[in-house]
Amino acid sequence: DYKTTLKLIEEANNLLIEIRLVPDIIQMTSLKAGIEHIEGIPVINLGDIPLQGWPAIFKRVFDTVLSFIGIVLLSPVLILVALLVKLTSRGPVFYIQTRVGMDGKYFRMLKFRTMVQDAEKKTGAIWSPPGDPRVTPVGRILRKLSIDELPQLFNVVVGQMSLVGPRPERPELVEKFKNHITNYMLRH
Repeated sequence: DYKTTLKLIEEANNLLIEIRLVPDIIQMTSLKAGIEHIEGIPVINLGDIPLQGWPAIFKRVFDTVLSFIGIVLLSPVLILVALLVKLTSRGPVFYIQTRVGMDGKYFRMLKFRTMVQDAEKKTGAIWSPPGDPRVTPVGRILRKLSIDELPQLFNVVVGQMSLVGPRPERPELVEKFKNHITNYMLRH
């Protein structure tokens, strides 16, 4: 049944399960990607991973080298921003947040803190609205110039993030999005 198949595909995507479909001959000849043979049976791989083998290794080396160079070259800026954050508001220099990365694995993402300490204590995980009063004066500048994101170069060096790819989101928001945005979990 077509509707049942679509529902199963959606559920499997949300659970990060690899999907393979046994096609009929007409489907097999009309599709141009992901056709494999398992034990002589033609199957269509609906969850084909675009980077495998040497391309994946090249991307990882590229990410690591570029991030390391970025950290070295930007170290004076990183130190200056850390001092500005510390001297202009109470609390830690970094904001550490749990995010969902590759294959649904959780990791702790680094950012420069741009809001007052414990800003989400009352609201929980929400996107900051325009003109958010919780954002510090220095934080506004850091956000406008995306300087608050620079510590994520450390996440890239250790392999938790990539320089190019989908932005990792908070687990609470991933749970919300996966049920409302078609194929949302495929980004993982």
